[in-house]
Amino acid sequence: MSDCFFLEFRCVTLCTHSFLLCSNHRSEMSTGVGEVHPSDEEYVSIKTPSEVWSHVEFGEEVVVSRRSYGDKKIYVSIECSCDWEPEHGLQIVLKDGKAISKVGPYDGHLTNSDAYADERLENVIYRPIR
Repeated sequence: MSDCFFLEFRCVTLCTHSFLLCSNHRSEMSTGVGEVHPSDEEYVSIKTPSEVWSHVEFGEEVVVSRRSYGDKKIYVSIECSCDWEPEHGLQIVLKDGKAISKVGPYDGHLTNSDAYADERLENVIYRPIR
């Protein structure tokens, strides 16, 4: 991948998805299901979108693959570790290497539609755990 790709990714989508990750991190911390309290060791305080990326470490390998069904497009999957989900980590998937198509705990699927076998989730970037 070219440097231009990563520059565009960083500039255009970083701000948007920082907000998305921050918002969903806060909502998951307070869902009541496996709720984590500020006094718990695994609690991660992320107050603003700009703080999100200080809790994420990009993996060393990027997986490029073609979706076997559906749109059969090329997807780039980036596995990351993150402080708020040490067990599953974070997965960021880019459709055609250009636009983020999925963000969430790492599950290896290229889209939420594939992950949940539900065509209605085809264009859902993030599916809250609720």
